[in-house]
Amino acid sequence: DGWDAVHPQMTRAGQLELLLILRRLAEHFAAASCSLVCNKGFDATKITVFAAIAAVADRVARTTVRRSRDTEVEEGPSALTQALNGKLGGRPVAVDPNTFLVQSETIETAAPELNLTRTAVCAYFSEVMSHYEIKKMKDETIFDWDTFGWMMYVEREKGLERVVKQMCATHLLETGKEWGKYVAGNNMQNAYLVRTWPEFAALRDIIFFWKYFLCTDLRVFPGTDNWMLPSAFLAWNVASETEIFGPPTNRGAIFQVSAFGADHMLKTDEPNYRPKPSTSGHRYPSAASASKYTGRAVVRTEDDLLYLRSLPTFEDRLRPSDSEALLSFLTVPYIRMPLMLSFFTSADRVNCLFSDTLRSILHAVVLEPGKFLMPGRWHECPQTVPAASAAEADLLATPFGQLLTELACSPKMPLSLSGRLLELALVLANSV
Repeated sequence: DGWDAVHPQMTRAGQLELLLILRRLAEHFAAASCSLVCNKGFDATKITVFAAIAAVADRVARTTVRRSRDTEVEEGPSALTQALNGKLGGRPVAVDPNTFLVQSETIETAAPELNLTRTAVCAYFSEVMSHYEIKKMKDETIFDWDTFGWMMYVEREKGLERVVKQMCATHLLETGKEWGKYVAGNNMQNAYLVRTWPEFAALRDIIFFWKYFLCTDLRVFPGTDNWMLPSAFLAWNVASETEIFGPPTNRGAIFQVSAFGADHMLKTDEPNYRPKPSTSGHRYPSAASASKYTGRAVVRTEDDLLYLRSLPTFEDRLRPSDSEALLSFLTVPYIRMPLMLSFFTSADRVNCLFSDTLRSILHAVVLEPGKFLMPGRWHECPQTVPAASAAEADLLATPFGQLLTELACSPKMPLSLSGRLLELALVLANSV
């Protein structure tokens, strides 16, 4: 019953136990994920499962718990809960989900559960940001490691600094400029925070796993091996940039996180050793982007195609007119699925799917969820075609992904075209 209502069953002990269990689940899943080959097919499952664990952990940490003897509110709630909800004299804080929102647009979700989980995660974190009126890039977001290129700078974590100082102040502990060491809690001198509030360490590790596996630089991930659970136990420290990555730059102290046999999980094995995230925000660029096949020319609309001197032939499988049609479909993500399925369900074009490139385009069009429609706008629709403003353009998105939206709102088209495509594929198989 609302964000601040007392949970009828959860006590503070239960809250802590749940967070510890969620961290253990994250550790198990991290060890299992790193034991498998890193590829685009598994990427959707990996980042969505970690996102779900993070969302549940965040909600548990925010929950107003009851007393163990009755259903009244707990007189001594966790300082972490109070800090997150803005009850220690400051504004509330939240985890910014933007990296997941962007990256999950191009993951290929072959299971409907992944689409539904993605929607639940995006909706939850977006509603938290909206409910508490969180301002990004201020001191109201925490664990912003992905926002600053996964460099883990201590001084960039203004929101986390405020939370740590507020929590420690409840026990009259002055952290000063060494607050980052209390977050790490790796020795007797600075272990007070993580020892007094183990729920903080659990939430810290869970969010780190999520943000770590969202890193778009594949070089930071450990090699495929038979990793066991203890290899996923995180060890935190604070050190200077040059100590961790070496010269030439030293822009301050960094959170150093060790696991999977690495002294720092975000350190690459190539010179300079610093992570280099992609500018697009995607680990695997979408195969359904028209600009990917037009060289240096940027294609955003169908008009851009008219000015191209030459069009790709996709290994001489498509005529220029067919190539232009296919690329033009990719410029309208909201309606491209039935157009693309219709394009390939003809006897003369189904053979084109022997091409790895064209097949990957079809996979991306059908399986990528696309832009996420924020919960508060699920009942809105654009008033003009094409969209007259950026706000209207944002409505060309879906809450549950393109495929589920098509199946829910217009099932006849994708089902009939998919059936026709299967028939043509069987004809080809029998003719070999």
